[in-house]
Amino acid sequence: EYRQPKLVGKGKEDVVEEREIPYAEIKKALVVIKF
Repeated sequence: EYRQPKLVGKGKEDVVEEREIPYAEIKKALVVIKF
């Protein structure tokens, strides 16, 4: 669900956002999956 809207988005901007804040989203995703 977190990667679907990003892939659907433009592309270059999404990649930049993912590189700018990769740890925050990964940590949140892991926490959501764990809980």
